[in-house]
Amino acid sequence: FPSEGTYYYGRGWAYMQKLDYDSAMRDLDQAIRFGGGVDADYWRGWCYIYKSDYGRALADFDQTIRLSPYAAAYSSRGSVHTWRHEYDLAIHDYDQALRLARDAETYYSRGWAHYQKASYLPAFRDFAQASVRKPAILGRWIWTPLLPAAWLIYVLLSRRKPKEAEVSPSNQPVEPI
Repeated sequence: FPSEGTYYYGRGWAYMQKLDYDSAMRDLDQAIRFGGGVDADYWRGWCYIYKSDYGRALADFDQTIRLSPYAAAYSSRGSVHTWRHEYDLAIHDYDQALRLARDAETYYSRGWAHYQKASYLPAFRDFAQASVRKPAILGRWIWTPLLPAAWLIYVLLSRRKPKEAEVSPSNQPVEPI
């Protein structure tokens, strides 16, 4: 027979699939109380995200990382930092996640954090890496970095001094008759 922690964890997971986050959190609380495993903290953190309680989500992801530092936990905590506009903390967590597993979604998320900081070159590199690993991601970002890139090209071109016009037969002034 499964332990009580395992039972509550399984039922909490089922409630999450039904989008019943309050019931899921109650069962995941019980799973944690009965030693239902590190995943109970992780999934309860996601319940808190879905309820927009980012402080508690961070606490659960911190606990998950203390117990078992795996890529999805770092990436999830990075997402919370991104939603809280804590981009440097988010990028640090995405870096940790990518050291453990080179996941397309994590590259995309780190790219988005870089983009929010106006660090367009690292953002583009991460978006490209994500697209190589998962081509469907391309449609999410392809237009996003083009705006700052177009702006940069405009700025660079507007600062360039025009060269003296070369005189050739095709561009010589025409004398009035």
